Amino acid sequence: MPDLLPPPAVAAGETVAHEKLREIFRRADVADLPAMSSNVQELLSLTSSARSAASDLAGVILRDYSLTNKVLRVVNSVIYALPKPVNNITRAVTVIGFEAVREIAAVIAIFEDFIAAGVDKDGVARVLTRSLLSGIQAKMLAVKKRLRVDPEEAFICALLHTFGQILVQVYLPGHYRQISERRAAGLSWEAAAREILQGLSFQDVGEEMARFWNLSPMLVAAMTPYPPIPRDGGDEKAYLQNLAAFTNGLTARICDGDSLAGLLTQFRPVLGLGRQGAIALLQAGVEAAEDFSPTIRSGLQKLGIRARLARFD
Repeated sequence: MPDLLPPPAVAAGETVAHEKLREIFRRADVADLPAMSSNVQELLSLTSSARSAASDLAGVILRDYSLTNKVLRVVNSVIYALPKPVNNITRAVTVIGFEAVREIAAVIAIFEDFIAAGVDKDGVARVLTRSLLSGIQAKMLAVKKRLRVDPEEAFICALLHTFGQILVQVYLPGHYRQISERRAAGLSWEAAAREILQGLSFQDVGEEMARFWNLSPMLVAAMTPYPPIPRDGGDEKAYLQNLAAFTNGLTARICDGDSLAGLLTQFRPVLGLGRQGAIALLQAGVEAAEDFSPTIRSGLQKLGIRARLARFD
């Protein structure tokens, strides 16, 4: 992921979608587009190049005692299954890698920012838990299928695939309630969002905010719900898009009790996964997520994900 720059006060050549987004926030009595916390900015801006040593990453994490403990808990969880416990951040970087530790810390920091900002804490926790489950599955699937993508990047792309929906739920709760009501009345999420958000979809919101926060172009590309077929085995972008869309689609369908048939038909040519393989993938993701944090464990309970999975067996 490239270095992160502070969001500009006024971006040159703002798109029509960006202007609509700013207007929606103004009408919702939000002063301006939300800023990324300085802690998250620093974590995402650190790279694994020679300019950023393990001590730099450890320094950012160690400023927050709670974040330090949470990162170490995840490193020592079933996700990594280390033979010996790791008891400090610098050692964690040595054992599982710079990118993996940065990823864990950034995800925890982003989630805590969103939980703190949201009005509906339980609702935000549920949607963030879905996103985390999707990210874990994407990482697992990238490794299992030996895809030519970075598993850590697959994780982040899938995690932020529904970034726009999360942003609306956290920062525009009134708009989100209206969208949910229109959805309950029979509209698709996309149609409902466009009706309430002046023609913008959740994808539009996510992409515009990602650009505003100067996130990686690959993250922006992976927000599409309609990924292309990869041109060949080296088409990293298309594979990341497919991983993100599939794992988020799978998690959503299990949680909502919807059929998997269409999803599996769409993605089987690219990812080669059948019904039982898909269910097993999500089950493995749930087991890994349970060790991520108390917030996620609570989110899993609220989703009732294990009971929902049992109905699909």
